[in-house]
Amino acid sequence: MATERATKTEGEALEERTGRRRLFALGAAGLGVIAGLGLRSNTAAAAHGSPVLGVSSDPAEAGVRGDHHTGGVGVHGTSGSGDGVRGEAASSLHAGVTGINSDPGFNAAGVRGFGAGNGMGVDGQSVDGSGVSGSSHNGIGVSAGSLNGIAFEAFAPAGIAAIRVGGKARFSTVGGGSIPAKASSAFVTHLSVTASSHVTVALTSDPGSGAVVQWIERAPGSGFTVHLDRRARDGTSFSFFIVEPFV
Repeated sequence: MATERATKTEGEALEERTGRRRLFALGAAGLGVIAGLGLRSNTAAAAHGSPVLGVSSDPAEAGVRGDHHTGGVGVHGTSGSGDGVRGEAASSLHAGVTGINSDPGFNAAGVRGFGAGNGMGVDGQSVDGSGVSGSSHNGIGVSAGSLNGIAFEAFAPAGIAAIRVGGKARFSTVGGGSIPAKASSAFVTHLSVTASSHVTVALTSDPGSGAVVQWIERAPGSGFTVHLDRRARDGTSFSFFIVEPFV
C-alpha cells in the first residue's frame, strides 16, 4: 500500500508539472496572438517584410502613434517609388491627413511640404471640389510667397476664369497722387515700375480747365510721370493702377 501510494504521489506530481507546462505554453501562445493583433516589432517587420499594424476601437485613440521626446520626428515614412506616408478617410467630417501645431508662433505650421527641384511642396487635387482650400478667422486664408519667382500662379486654359474674387481686392501697385494747380504734370515714385509696365491713371477731381491725361512717362525702377494736355487750374487728384504683361 505504501509503494502504491508513493507511485500515485509521484504520478500526480508528474501530471501536475506537465499541466503547468501546458498552461504556460498556452499562455505564451495567447500572448503571441495578442501581440500579433497589436503592433508587430520592427525586427519582425524587417525579417519578414510585414507592415506595422495598429488597431484601436477607441475613437479618442490612434491606431498607430509615434512619439519623440527630444525634438525628433514622431513618425517617419519613406518609400523608394511610392508614397512615403498615405492617409485615407471615408468620412465627410474627417480628413485623410490632419496636421495640428499648438505653437502660436508665426512660423508654426500644421502641415508643411517640401519639393526638390521643380517639384511641388504641396499638391492638392479634386475632381469637382477645391484642390486646395485655406481659411482663417482673422488672418490670411492662403499665403503664397517667392524670393525670385512668381508667388502665386493661376491658370484655366478652358475654364471660366483663372482668378475669381468675391469681395474687395487689394493691390500694392494701386495708389494715388495729385497734380498741383497751374501745373500740367506730376511725378509718382513707385519702385515697381518697369519699362513694360501698364500704368492706368484716372483723374478723381476736376482740374477746372478741361485738362485730361495725355500720356504716361515711365521711369523704370523709379516711378512714372502723369502728363496732362494742358495746365490744371486747380489742384487735381488721381488714382493709378500698375500691372505687368503676361510673360
